[in-house]
Amino acid sequence: MGNTCKYDDYYMVDDMLYKSEVDLIYTVYHIPRDPTVYEQLSWWPQPHICGAKVGWMYWSEAWFHSRLDKIEKWTAMLYNASEWRKGIKYTQAKTKFVRLRSRLLLKNLLTLPSTSFHCFSSIG
Repeated sequence: MGNTCKYDDYYMVDDMLYKSEVDLIYTVYHIPRDPTVYEQLSWWPQPHICGAKVGWMYWSEAWFHSRLDKIEKWTAMLYNASEWRKGIKYTQAKTKFVRLRSRLLLKNLLTLPSTSFHCFSSIG
């Protein structure tokens, strides 16, 4: 992983992962389809497929545990990049919907008169 170099009294670290390290983390298999073509199949979507477009939402945690459970039970399938993208498009649409609804709710809350907010205290 990365390189370290010293500049004046500071150490700088290149913490980028090499492709081989990413392949190891995401368990990427290079499957030969013919003598010159390899297909990449993986248990998890690779960073270049999903990146930061989706984000980690509350359903991401449930999906992660569901996927991990299937992998541990040997019922999960390996997917290539296009198959992962199909599933991620749905998640991106879902994320966009939640973000838009959250913005709308916040906008509505901010336009309410201050007398609409009630504070309750447990101190008697």
